Amino acid sequence: MKLDADDLVSKKIVSYVLADDNQHGYYVENGFHWISGRKWVEPIGNFHAGCGSSNILHVLKSDFEKDKIQDSNILKLGHNITVKHFNDIKKPLKAIPFPAAIYRISHGENITSSYAPNAVSHNQPNINFYIGKYVKLFFKRRVYLSKSRRIEFSLN
Repeated sequence: MKLDADDLVSKKIVSYVLADDNQHGYYVENGFHWISGRKWVEPIGNFHAGCGSSNILHVLKSDFEKDKIQDSNILKLGHNITVKHFNDIKKPLKAIPFPAAIYRISHGENITSSYAPNAVSHNQPNINFYIGKYVKLFFKRRVYLSKSRRIEFSLN
């Protein structure tokens, strides 16, 4: 499983994977979106389509030999196409049956934030953008970050 600084995983993931033993791997179907510092998270379906730390692939030590490394699935596949690729080659990944990861933003470590173009005038938000943003915020489903959830995702 590739991880980076903006993702947190459930402490239940390892025991689930070891007990289930799917030889192809797994993907995180359901997870959460969290803005650092808030006391709640927002549930996300199809988590694997939007977060890079969402696939657990079965690899062998031999997959990392010099002549094989460039063809390794763990390196060549983007997170958004991994599930489809494994289905296509008849080695389906299995969905983890619980919310297993948190995609964290607004903490200064998000790599994608450095890709945003600067000074794009035709894309500047207007009043309708802000009205829509706050209406959506009002209706979003939220899950409180309880003590047990904070422990599960190492947020203590």
